[in-house]
Amino acid sequence: MNEKRAKDAGIPYSVWTEEFRANDRSLAEGEEVGKVKLLLDERERPIGVQILGPHGGELISEWVAVMNGGVKLSSLASAVAPYPTLVK
Repeated sequence: MNEKRAKDAGIPYSVWTEEFRANDRSLAEGEEVGKVKLLLDERERPIGVQILGPHGGELISEWVAVMNGGVKLSSLASAVAPYPTLVK
């Protein structure tokens, strides 16, 4: 789901973004261009995710698991990833 589709469907949402340049791993790899954009419903559950930048294809897989695979957002949030990492 993107913002246009959410608006067209009349779905209330909020947007959360994280710029790659604010991420330690991106800085360590010299990759400052890119961002993660989440669309959240009224209960702050993700209804859409967009990732633009290096390794976007790998980063989106965890969000696919949350949105389509029945993995709880709390499970993703509590996972310990190697540091520094691109995963948020």
